[in-house]
Amino acid sequence: MTPNLPQSVGMTVVPFPILTIEAIVPRDWEPVLTLPIPRRPSLQLLEAARGQVLLYLDWIMTDMVQTDSALAVRQEIERAANRLLEIAAAMPSAIEVHAERCLAVVDERSLAWLLQWAGQKDGGEPLVRQILRAVDNEIK
Repeated sequence: MTPNLPQSVGMTVVPFPILTIEAIVPRDWEPVLTLPIPRRPSLQLLEAARGQVLLYLDWIMTDMVQTDSALAVRQEIERAANRLLEIAAAMPSAIEVHAERCLAVVDERSLAWLLQWAGQKDGGEPLVRQILRAVDNEIK
């Protein structure tokens, strides 16, 4: 039997905070910059985090540059850039999961609407065939 270490030494286990949609609050950039990104973040979370980091960079370039040292400004820009790199690295798999979920909700009625819509456009038939081929290839 393996001892339960936290209980055996009287410690309380506290879950480590991670970045969530709820943690993203306007003009409070610390959670977006410091909380770890989850292993499988949603596309919505990554887009919201990216937006907050870009707003932070805008704040640095308009407000912070007027009052802080060049070194402090540089450090904050680097911190924001590093977070953008982390977000960018997580983006491809989040996009793939999002696309799979979108394909899963396509049903016959949606395809019928798409066919009708594309058929109304000039050269719509080739577009419809391209879309159907892409969907068919993803399903296979």
